[in-house]
Amino acid sequence: MKRIIALIILVRLCSYGQTSVSPYSLSWNTDGWLLGTSAAAGIGAYMIETNLPSLPMSELQSLDKRSINPVDRVSAGVYREHQSQASDILVGISIASPIGFLIDKDFRRDFFTLATLYTETEALSAILPSIGKGTAKRIRPYVYGTSTPIDLRTEPDAQRSFFSRHTTFAFSTAVLTSIVYGDYYPTSRYRPYVWIGTLGLASSVAVLRVTSGAHFISDVVVGAAV
Repeated sequence: MKRIIALIILVRLCSYGQTSVSPYSLSWNTDGWLLGTSAAAGIGAYMIETNLPSLPMSELQSLDKRSINPVDRVSAGVYREHQSQASDILVGISIASPIGFLIDKDFRRDFFTLATLYTETEALSAILPSIGKGTAKRIRPYVYGTSTPIDLRTEPDAQRSFFSRHTTFAFSTAVLTSIVYGDYYPTSRYRPYVWIGTLGLASSVAVLRVTSGAHFISDVVVGAAV
């Protein structure tokens, strides 16, 4: 955590004075429509996702790993709670990382515009996986393992595997952060490091979601792509 914060501060301080022209501007014909649509879609997505019933014991007992494709089968039956918790922490760091932009005066000057871009990105990162989870109703990998607590195997969240919201949040924030930095400082020698750092953090989230048993590989691949 300390190293990540130190890197963000270093990159921001080394970027002072490189530009004074904002690369972005708001268009309420576009942004107003997007925010309004996102709000309406968010309500619908929430209703779809939260309407899932508990997994019945009869279905739980009929599960067979052999019905899963070979690539995804590697995580079926895995349950590692500490790795799931680690992914929660890392995705939180990823979502909060754009706050580091506030160190820079150019970003502070465009705070409202950048805050709008951030809000739009995070809103879609929450809404789109909700739609996927509520419609696909894919059973999570840890449900296939008998070592997983029975209450976790039967709760509604056990059917929200497709696709990974953690991964969607992590990668969308990573791409947003890296693109915004590059647009403000196109000549900065730190651009590749920003991309490597943000995508590296997002990739760590995706890996932990698989190794914890919370998601299949295809869940995180789709989440990253979205």
